[in-house]
Amino acid sequence: MKGSLIMGAITAQQIILIVVVVLLVIALIVLPMFTNKKRQKAIQELHNSISVGDTVKTVGGIVGKIVAINEINAVDKEFVLETGLDGSKSTMVFDFNAIYQVMAKSGAKPAVSEAKTVEVTPVEQEEKPAEDKPADKESENK
Repeated sequence: MKGSLIMGAITAQQIILIVVVVLLVIALIVLPMFTNKKRQKAIQELHNSISVGDTVKTVGGIVGKIVAINEINAVDKEFVLETGLDGSKSTMVFDFNAIYQVMAKSGAKPAVSEAKTVEVTPVEQEEKPAEDKPADKESENK
């Protein structure tokens, strides 16, 4: 009879293990909620601070200037992004959630310089000295 009581009883180590596992599960569920709230608040502040004329970078890496902000409804917004060089500008419409970073506020200088076209010329191959060329140099030195 004593043997069956010992087998059926839960030891202190097992209770501690169960408590630790429950606390870890709760921590893994609760902690991300707090960090997500902070992230959402930061994104909301970023969206509220954006205005027409700001230079932004999208999540896809496209950098351009906002030329219009359109409210679709009370929750959703979209913006028109102008990008490209002076001779070939284009506009694209993005959802407001596509903004990754504000590069420069309107009226300020852009933090990213515009791309410049660099002309690349082929590298000329150096002539390999022939066997008789060193002899010519020796005769020139005399």
